[in-house]
Amino acid sequence: MKLLSFLISIAIHVIFIAAYLFFIQTHIVHKAPQKIYQVAIVRLKTYKKKPQIKKKKENTVKKQELVQKPKPKPKIKPIPKPKPKPKPKPKSKSKSKPKSKPKPKPKPKPKSKKNLNKIFNYMIKNKIQQLKEKIKQEQLEKIRQKMIEKKIAALKKQIANKIEEGKKKEEVAYSYIQLIKNIIYSNWGVEKSLLNNNRYTTDVDIKLDFRGNLIYIKVVRSSGNAYFDGTIMEAIKNSEPFPKPPSDILENGFVEFIITFDSEEKK
Repeated sequence: MKLLSFLISIAIHVIFIAAYLFFIQTHIVHKAPQKIYQVAIVRLKTYKKKPQIKKKKENTVKKQELVQKPKPKPKIKPIPKPKPKPKPKPKSKSKSKPKSKPKPKPKPKPKSKKNLNKIFNYMIKNKIQQLKEKIKQEQLEKIRQKMIEKKIAALKKQIANKIEEGKKKEEVAYSYIQLIKNIIYSNWGVEKSLLNNNRYTTDVDIKLDFRGNLIYIKVVRSSGNAYFDGTIMEAIKNSEPFPKPPSDILENGFVEFIITFDSEEKK
């Protein structure tokens, strides 16, 4: 059986091959000779696409770099120092313009002899007037000082006489206060121009010891003019030590009284 099947298969194959060869021979076509053309082949540039695997690798590498490497801190650029300005070059003497000579000042015209004489006479008259005024003031001051000295001497005599006669304590105190007041007035100077023809009165409390030394002074009632009050206080300080007060008016070795100073009396 096996041999029969084998032989049958060989026969079928032989038949099939013979039929195929016959079919090829019958269908051969005779083609005409063709012309041959030479053509220059131009190669076009082709862009190769990158494989996606590489991209993935690059992305993974970049991600790893971003994760691993921290961002560097921005460097602070140093502030550039200002460049020193170039010094100006000194101008050469040759290029500098020649300085113009200063114009001579006009000579003053000589004054005439008449004008000089007038000026000289005017100066002499002014000096003479000034000297006359000084002499008058000195003479008036001398007369005033003599008058004050006479008053003081007369008051001293009155005090001595009153004490001897044994008069009342009040009269003795009054005469002593008048003596102290005259002494202060002799050392009291006031500029009338600063008073502006106004009348000022000031009451001052004065305390002396048994020797006449100043212990205490105070303005009890001010005139309202600081300059006027200040001159009185200076005059009191400049007048000490005062004459010894009589023993009859002393209390515990001291005497205290109030004197009223009037700008009208100073005139």
